[in-house]
Amino acid sequence: MTVSSSELGKNINKVSEGVRYGNPAFISFSGKDDLAIVSTEEYNNLRKYQNNSEYLKMLDESDRQYHEGKVVVKTMAELEKMADG
Repeated sequence: MTVSSSELGKNINKVSEGVRYGNPAFISFSGKDDLAIVSTEEYNNLRKYQNNSEYLKMLDESDRQYHEGKVVVKTMAELEKMADG
């Protein structure tokens, strides 16, 4: 559902009901879709996907560095020795 910012107040119950049932609402200002309203569940899912995407990018970067030989390799024994001081 898309409503203008001026229509939002008049249609808040309809907009809210739609959002609760998984239908995002888009609020337009000057003819553009400037805002989206989603349920808390959908918002949390979007944040989870965003965080996973960032983590996957980090893994890709680590893999690239490994293949370019830009890493330091240590055995578990060496790491434990470093931790012990």
